[in-house]
Amino acid sequence: MSEPYNQPWQNFGYPYMYTTGGMMPSSMPPMHEYRGVGVQAVNPYHPLSSVQPLHQPIGVDVPPAGAPGSSQGKGSKKGGAKKAGKKPKGKAKKLKKSPEKTALEKKRQAQQKQAERERKQKQKKADQEKKKREREKEKQNKLKMKQQTKAGKKKKEKDPLAPKRARTAFNFFLDQFRGEYKLQHPESKGVVAVTKAGSERWKQMSPQEKQPYEQKAESARDIYQKAKKEYQDQGGGAKFKLMKGPPRPPTAYFMFLNTFRQEYKARHPDVSGIKEMSKEAGERWRAMDQVAKEPYESKAKAAKEFYNKLKDMSPEERVSATEHIPGGKIYDQFK
Repeated sequence: MSEPYNQPWQNFGYPYMYTTGGMMPSSMPPMHEYRGVGVQAVNPYHPLSSVQPLHQPIGVDVPPAGAPGSSQGKGSKKGGAKKAGKKPKGKAKKLKKSPEKTALEKKRQAQQKQAERERKQKQKKADQEKKKREREKEKQNKLKMKQQTKAGKKKKEKDPLAPKRARTAFNFFLDQFRGEYKLQHPESKGVVAVTKAGSERWKQMSPQEKQPYEQKAESARDIYQKAKKEYQDQGGGAKFKLMKGPPRPPTAYFMFLNTFRQEYKARHPDVSGIKEMSKEAGERWRAMDQVAKEPYESKAKAAKEFYNKLKDMSPEERVSATEHIPGGKIYDQFK
């Protein structure tokens, strides 16, 4: 009995089976017997069937190899088209640059190298300047630390021409003791240990043992007093200060305070301090009217004019203008 030609296996890509009446004979062998390698499976019992390639549908004529319109054999002949997607053999030849472009490129490279060298030199110079500023800053900080006391206050600047203080008897003894201590303790370094040991020895010495050092100290003291007198006669510390600039003039209150101090000491000869005196002077000054303050303000004004005059002078002229004033107290003439 025949079955309709609409089985599921017909949708698996197999070609249409040509049968009379569109019916499949029940005695037909299974479909897998009609399959071939590289060809489309067909019905061998139908006279109109033919063997065709798998990729070619039934009913379409396939032109023979080499015929016009056939894809087979193309590119096989010499000079034929090359296969698509295949790179040519050998390295691609580089196009030669023109002399003008080559020269321009070399010039550009030379300019870039020169710019890089200049940038490095500039950076090197900037680094050197930075290090120099840091060294100067560190030097100034060290100098500032030397000019300050342990409490952080600024040290008073000393005149390099001023005579040095005389050495004491202990200083002379310590010079001799230091040599002996180093021979006995060669591994010792610094001055703390030797000074401590010298101080203990000095305390244990008798007056007779200290006598030679006392004589040396007395001679050094006499030399110092003589040098100090000569220094003060030449102007002393006041001259050194005047070389740097004139001292600030006193105000009207300080002019009054100088006079009041003399009166207070005459009334209270046993009082040794300035606390009570300063308190009483402040109360007196606040109680005075403008007429009573006028003399002191006039003196302060004259001292201020003299200060401005000295300030405009050179250091040498300033010293010459005040050399007749004893002790460098240039504002005592206005008190």
